[in-house]
Amino acid sequence: MTRIIFGADLANRVARLDWAKVAADRLRIKCQAHLAHGVVESLAEPPTGWAHRYICELCSSKYAWDLDSPHRHTCSSCGAVSEAPELHGMWKYYLNLNQISWARDALAIAEIDTDVAHADYARAVLEAYAASYGTMREHGVNAGTGRLQPQALCEAVWMLDAAALWRELQRAGYLQASQAASIAERLFAPAITLLKRQTSAVHNIHCWQAAAITALGHACGDAAAVAFGRRIIGMNLREGVRPAGLWYEVAPVYHHYTVEALAQYQLAEIESGAEGIAATDIATMLRATLDLVLPNGQLPVINDGWERAAIPVNLFEWACGLCDDFDKDLARVLDAEDRCGRMALRHGPDVVPEVQVQLPELAVVDGLCAMRRGGMMALVKASCDAGGHDHPERLSLNLYLADSELRMADPGNPGYGSPLHQGFFKRTVAHNTLLVDGDNQRLCDAYVQRSVVLPELCIVTTRCNGAYPDLQYARTVLLGDDWCVDWLRARSSDGERTFRALYHANGDLGDPEGQSEILVPNGYLKKQRTLARGDWSGVWRHPDGGELHASFQVEGGKERVGAAQGPFLPANTHRDAVICAAEGREFQVVASFGLKTLPVVCEQKTFDEMVFSIGGLRLRVGPSGDLTLLR
Repeated sequence: MTRIIFGADLANRVARLDWAKVAADRLRIKCQAHLAHGVVESLAEPPTGWAHRYICELCSSKYAWDLDSPHRHTCSSCGAVSEAPELHGMWKYYLNLNQISWARDALAIAEIDTDVAHADYARAVLEAYAASYGTMREHGVNAGTGRLQPQALCEAVWMLDAAALWRELQRAGYLQASQAASIAERLFAPAITLLKRQTSAVHNIHCWQAAAITALGHACGDAAAVAFGRRIIGMNLREGVRPAGLWYEVAPVYHHYTVEALAQYQLAEIESGAEGIAATDIATMLRATLDLVLPNGQLPVINDGWERAAIPVNLFEWACGLCDDFDKDLARVLDAEDRCGRMALRHGPDVVPEVQVQLPELAVVDGLCAMRRGGMMALVKASCDAGGHDHPERLSLNLYLADSELRMADPGNPGYGSPLHQGFFKRTVAHNTLLVDGDNQRLCDAYVQRSVVLPELCIVTTRCNGAYPDLQYARTVLLGDDWCVDWLRARSSDGERTFRALYHANGDLGDPEGQSEILVPNGYLKKQRTLARGDWSGVWRHPDGGELHASFQVEGGKERVGAAQGPFLPANTHRDAVICAAEGREFQVVASFGLKTLPVVCEQKTFDEMVFSIGGLRLRVGPSGDLTLLR
């Protein structure tokens, strides 16, 4: 089953369904402004710029993109104005991306209202880009090179929208055969050549590029391009998707970004009369993240996870049109007011069934361990090496409260345009994990040794032997109704080390003199930040006391952590007799967190075994992560 609704059926749907009326009205309002502007020509010079650098030099916030202001850019946060020439290309990146999306919106309204003017606008956008594509020089940064956009990834994302619009215009009868052939020859065929030589690997970027090559190949009648795209997509599905369905880069943001590329691929295949990939592959990947939902309704910010990770409702609407029996999954994540986009109109179900959402007490999703009990949620990261978007934080612990407060959360990242992305956020010192000798952990494989749910609590034991050379590292987390016990330990097999257990709670990150503050994503620090360039040092301060010092220096254009002093624990944390920073061959910390402070009493403790009491329970954790309740 593939649900793609066009023409009279789309108009009928809007007439029948209240939510569809609202969605169509919103699209009409958007389209009025775009039609009034007409097609904005995308000139070949200057070339487009990388959107991640469209940030204010003063406060590191993004500039507010304004269609009417291509050469004057205003910060969305501090209001500063810049006319720096390099920003003009970044403005054009957003123009190109938005304009092709506006054209698809306009065509939907043309079909609903039988309005030729909207269809003419949509076709004119596509023809304008086809006319100018041959004059654009190849340029790029980071993820390959593009002509229309600043890299091959962005080119592929844009081309997939263009190919979908090309198919939709033909299906609706607004694009003649000669016009379609001209666009394919001038725009799509050279894009295939550009993208093919840059597509070869298992990565979210290459999924987008392979999907675009396949879609453009169908449009051009290029069987070799279609076969090439299918081969790359197949390789990514085999090698890039982990057993539970999580994309190997682990970050929920990049997981869903990859799924969107696969959905675009699937749609292009099916609309061209091909079978495509198994719909269950898309459904399994989308369902993989649902057991990781936080108390605030977001997904955890893991690895390069940006400031927050929302569940992509529009992508779930799309999946309803690509996969059988997916409507209940949409119901798990949908707020009725969210049904307002093109994906819902063309692919979503008429009615979303009501479901009772019950999240599991313990879920292990490809190394991400989500534990829920009472008023708390704990998340431990014991995933495999996730490549370039990974953060050096094996066996990190994040803790959340059911009232949506973030207690100890992953900081995510501030955006790739900020030097602090590499200088702090992608450093071990920024996470709730183990720091040894002040150095970053290695990116390596970790694993879940055991996970158990009992009536009184749930427990997860995780291990990692590659984070530091010649070091065994383990973490056991126990979650009861209103308490959490963390048992972290490490053992060196080759000489003495300096160990620090890092626990970041809600607080403020700023310079040592307290003159400036830096935004740490996830919303649990103040919404003000300083863009650090060159050498930097900072202090994380908690209002109830406690500090963690960190710094990095620039050497040869690369930042490195120069110091990390602490440790830092939230004020309501109990510590037993073992200190939280030490030098030697072995290190252990037992800490308790909770809605109320419950002391942990340790009777005995080795690297592999611990007997302790908390809140009226006496427990033994054994060498294999097994748990015994002692009466």
